[in-house]
Amino acid sequence: MKINIIIKIINEYGILWCFYRILYLLKIKFLNINKNSWKFFERKTDIKNLNIFDIDIKSLEKFLGNLEIKYKNEILDKANKAVNGKIYAFSKNILDYGNPMKWNFNPITQKETNNNKMWFEIPDFNNEIGDIKLIWEPSRFCHLYLFSRAYIISKDIKYYKAFSEQIKQWNINNKYPYGANYKCGQESAIRMINILMNYTVFKNYNLISEEDTKNVQEIVEGSYKKLVSNFFYAEKCVKNNHTISELIGLIIGAWCENNDKRIKKYYNKLVKQLEIQFKEDGGYIQYSFNYQRLVLQLLEILFKIENKINVRIENKMKQLIYKSVIQLYQLQSSNGNLPNYGSNDGALIVPVTCADYRDFSSTIRYIICFYNKQKAI
Repeated sequence: MKINIIIKIINEYGILWCFYRILYLLKIKFLNINKNSWKFFERKTDIKNLNIFDIDIKSLEKFLGNLEIKYKNEILDKANKAVNGKIYAFSKNILDYGNPMKWNFNPITQKETNNNKMWFEIPDFNNEIGDIKLIWEPSRFCHLYLFSRAYIISKDIKYYKAFSEQIKQWNINNKYPYGANYKCGQESAIRMINILMNYTVFKNYNLISEEDTKNVQEIVEGSYKKLVSNFFYAEKCVKNNHTISELIGLIIGAWCENNDKRIKKYYNKLVKQLEIQFKEDGGYIQYSFNYQRLVLQLLEILFKIENKINVRIENKMKQLIYKSVIQLYQLQSSNGNLPNYGSNDGALIVPVTCADYRDFSSTIRYIICFYNKQKAI
């Protein structure tokens, strides 16, 4: 029976994939046998700069100021819940992580993982603790956009204080390489993006303290180190939205350490992944509109920083991305929703509109506008 399963896996994934997967399993076993050996796999990082995102605060103030009262109240209500540790997990369900927040906690099972264990010591599946994604969800820091938007609308300092306190407590309770929140490279990349964007918003209002900067720098350092030191798995064994997430995180981290060599290296890898993962008609390898949108949002971020990283996306890649967006545009209904096609975990990594997470129109609009602007240049 086991032989039949092995043959099936080899036929489906190929011998090379199986070889890389076995190598990774051996690495994890080796790390667990000799816990001090983790340093052998680590790569040097040196985060120097956190200002990769340029955010037009005046435009944001104008946009949010013109929202209808009901939408402003919705943002404030969600932000107030997040201040008290109640997070809209997976874009839909309110889960209570406590106040102060418990960063290694599953609110469904009411169990916590041990943040004194290194990430490779914590199993992917644990029946007692439950789905590890429930632990990871608040550490993506998607709810920080609620704090930024609520502050822009109300100018109430409590939203900045919530941002400051939560990144402080996260940093205290999640020291690299310890804890479940460093198990996944994609989670580390999303965390970097969301913290850096919202750090920039509050910095524009001269609210950021030296302690905030120190905490953000340490979180980015640990998250980036996780990516640099463990990208092998995402590159060789995964090849889906996780790989692209990690590459965007690696490019951002490389810029933050002023490392042009690494920026070019990871950008070239990103181009190869886009060629592998997007089909000629714009379809996405995972056959999921939600994951297709997730990748397109990541590419929105790349478009946002391309002047900073001094790397231009090739025309071939732009056309491929444009085809993917047009495919979604042609399939969406008048309210912006698409059919619930493929896997859907509610992922919306940059939630900056009042629309439901199944409304794809903002992502579609942005990339079409970007493409047409680039075409005109």
